Amino acid sequence: MMERGISTSRVAETVRHPDSHFPARGGAIGCIKRFGIKTLKVIFGIRGKVEYVIITAYYL
Repeated sequence: MMERGISTSRVAETVRHPDSHFPARGGAIGCIKRFGIKTLKVIFGIRGKVEYVIITAYYL
């Protein structure tokens, strides 16, 4: 995320309050959220009950 200039707070906001979400490969979940003119896409998995594993995050 740091290499792409994406803050952890934006990733957390996208996962917690997405504009839309969809199933991804391997049981992962994809979320999309718009921030002004940019749209952030996050793919993540859930480990246990409260741990999220971010697979990728990027602006569309």
